Amino acid sequence: MVSMLDRLRKKLNNLSFLKQKSRNDVFKNMAVLASGAIFARLIGFGSTPILTRIYTPEDFGLLAVFMAALAMITLFATLRYSVAIPLLKNDGIAINLVFASVFIVLIVTCLTIFFFGFFSSIIFDAFSLNNLGAYWWLLPVAVLGSGLYEILKSWFTRQKDFKSLAKTDVYVTAGGAIIKIGLGLLGVKPLGLLLGAVFTNIIGAAPLIFKAYYSIKINIRYLSVTRIKFLLKCYVEYPKYRLPSQFILVLSQQAPLFVLASLFGSGTVGQFSLALMALSIPVSLLGNTTGQAYYAEIAKIGRKNPEKILEISKDVVKKLFIFSIIPFFILLFAAPWLFSIIFGDMWYEAGEYARLLSIYMLAIFISAPLVNVLSVFENQLLFFKLNIIRLGLLVGVFLFTWLMNFTPSETIFLYSIVMSSFFVYVNYIVFKIIKHEIRIRNKK
Repeated sequence: MVSMLDRLRKKLNNLSFLKQKSRNDVFKNMAVLASGAIFARLIGFGSTPILTRIYTPEDFGLLAVFMAALAMITLFATLRYSVAIPLLKNDGIAINLVFASVFIVLIVTCLTIFFFGFFSSIIFDAFSLNNLGAYWWLLPVAVLGSGLYEILKSWFTRQKDFKSLAKTDVYVTAGGAIIKIGLGLLGVKPLGLLLGAVFTNIIGAAPLIFKAYYSIKINIRYLSVTRIKFLLKCYVEYPKYRLPSQFILVLSQQAPLFVLASLFGSGTVGQFSLALMALSIPVSLLGNTTGQAYYAEIAKIGRKNPEKILEISKDVVKKLFIFSIIPFFILLFAAPWLFSIIFGDMWYEAGEYARLLSIYMLAIFISAPLVNVLSVFENQLLFFKLNIIRLGLLVGVFLFTWLMNFTPSETIFLYSIVMSSFFVYVNYIVFKIIKHEIRIRNKK
C-alpha cells in the first residue's frame, strides 16, 4: 500500500514539474520574442536620425502612404487563414493550410498587379501623390513578400522555433536600414526608402523558407485538395468575421495618412508620420508589454472574479498615468526642440505635430491594455462596434476640417482631441462592463 502511494505521489510530482516547466517555457518564449522585437525596434529607431538627414519629408511622406496601402492590401493576402496554422493538431494537417494560404497570396499578388497596373495613376493622383505612381510595381512585390513572411511566421510559431523568429526580426530591421541608408547615400531617392521597406519582408521570408524546407518536405505527402477544401471551409470564420474587423481597425489607423496626403501633400504626411513613429515607440514597447502582463493576469482570474479584475484595472490605469505624465509634459513643451536635435532642423514641424499628438498618445498608452477585458468577457462584437465608431469619428473629423479649410496643425490638433476622447470613452465602456459583471455576480 505504501509503495502504491509513493508511486502515485511520484507521478503527481512529475506532473507538477511538467506543468511548471510548461509555464517556464511560455515565459521563456515570450522573453525570446520580446527581446527580438525590442532589439529590432531599437535598430530601427537608431537608424532614423541618419535617414532623416538623407531623405526629405516628402520622401518620408511617400513611404508612409506606400506602407499604409501595403498594410491594407496585405490583410487580404492570406484572408487571415494563416492565423489558424498554429491551431491545427499536427503538421500533416497544417501543411494543407500553409499551401492554401500560399495559393491565396499568389492570387492577391496577381490581382494587385492587375489593379495597380491599370489604375495606379488615378489612385495616386487622387491623393496628390503623383510621384508614387512610378513605383506602383513595388506594391505587388511587397504583398508577395509580406504574405509569405506572415505564413512562415505562423509555421515557425507552430514549431515553437521562437529563436528563429526573434533573429529574423532583427535581420529584417537591420537589412532594411542598411538598404535605405546605402541607396540614400548613393542618391537613389525616394526609391531607396521604398526598396528598403519592400525588401525587409523578403529578407525575413528568405531564411525562414530555407530553414522550414525540411519540416515542410517531410509533411508534403499529406497534402491533398480534399483536405485543403475542408480546412478552408472549417476556418471560414477568419475571412468572414475576423478579416472585416481587422480591416476596419487598420483602415482607421491608416486613413489619416491618406487624407493628409490628399489635403496637404506628401511633405505634411512625412512630418506627421515621423511624429507618430517617434511617439509610438514607447507605446508599442512598454504598452504592449504591460498589455501582455495585464491580459495574462486577468485571463488567469477569469470572468468569475470581476471584482479582482476591477481592482487590477484601476491600479494599471493609475500606474500608467503616473508613469506617462512626465514624458507627456516633456513632449508638450519641448517636442519641436527635441525633434530638431535628434532628427535634424527640417523636422521641426514634426516636433510641432508630436506636441499636438501628445495627449492622443497618452490616451492610447493608458487605454491599450484595458481592451483585453473584452476578450476575457467574450465581447468581441463590442470590439468590432468600437472600431466602427472610431472610423466614423475619423470620417467626421476630416470632413469637418476639409469644409472649414483647416491648416495641417489645426487638423492634427482636432484629430488628436477627438481620438483622445474616443479612448477615454473606451476606458469608460471597459469599466462599465466590469461593473456590470460584478452586479450580475452579486445577484446570483
